[in-house]
Amino acid sequence: MTHEQIDNLVKDIRRMCGLEHAPPTSVLRSLVRNAVALARLKPGGPQEPMIIDIASIVSARDNSPVIQMSWGDQQGQLSPGEARDHAERLRRAADAAESDAFLFHFLTTETGLDPDKASWMLHSFREFREERARKDYLPR
Repeated sequence: MTHEQIDNLVKDIRRMCGLEHAPPTSVLRSLVRNAVALARLKPGGPQEPMIIDIASIVSARDNSPVIQMSWGDQQGQLSPGEARDHAERLRRAADAAESDAFLFHFLTTETGLDPDKASWMLHSFREFREERARKDYLPR
């Protein structure tokens, strides 16, 4: 089910229940997306990727900005600063994964290094990168 189909289903549910003007739509949308994600989980069958639903909301308690995240039957909330920190960590992890894959490929394919030795070198490279990250002003 696409995001557009889910949004249309949410609109239909809200209209049928007389909730056209009742906020928040994001809660109902998250429930539908979670139900769709759970329906995809087939015991012993191929698993489709889990959807991480992310929405901006305003706290009813103190009117502060909040980022709401839902995945499967779990959910959590972050401040905008925490969300930016996590986004930066994800970006850095994605960059690291690509450089690790390149380095491992280069060491084993181009130089003919044994995969065990290449893994050891990759481990040393990761430690070097983590040490540099600890000294960096950006979040680790």
